[in-house]
Amino acid sequence: MNLWVIILTNKECLQLIARLENTWGVVFNAARKEIYGESLADLDFNAALTAVRILAQTEKFTPTVAHIREACIKITTPRPDALAAVMLVYGVIRSYGRWHEIEGMAYIKERDPLAYRIVRGIGYGDICGGNPDFVRPEFERLYREAAADYNAELSLPPRLTDMIAECKNRLSVHAALIGEAG
Repeated sequence: MNLWVIILTNKECLQLIARLENTWGVVFNAARKEIYGESLADLDFNAALTAVRILAQTEKFTPTVAHIREACIKITTPRPDALAAVMLVYGVIRSYGRWHEIEGMAYIKERDPLAYRIVRGIGYGDICGGNPDFVRPEFERLYREAAADYNAELSLPPRLTDMIAECKNRLSVHAALIGEAG
């Protein structure tokens, strides 16, 4: 299990909370300060402060931890671009052709792992031989959905991500045991 890295210091957490209180005219009790502090401790202070500034321009009510984390992700990570992914995939198809799937897929995986997952799901050959008027919009739709899921995963604190992974591992072990018993 990864260690939970604390980037925000206690002083920075208090500054961030003070910004929230002053901007939205609320007072956080000790328990709420602790929850916000623990939940935002792994964020970069400048990114979190910028996120609060952006949210101050768009939110009527005090943002939740989730609002702040999502805003930080939007600021700090490049947005997956469906159009760029389409251009990559069709460029690879033009360069490698239908009969060099292994090389083409390796190139896609290296450049855009998300696009690789979508191409693998649809099928390289199906994209090569399919009707582009249907395949391309479907690829873009799947890519946008996967990108939204990816961004949602990024917005989770590392500690929570580790807990989810641990639960998944336990479930797979139990499923394997049930499969052996059955």
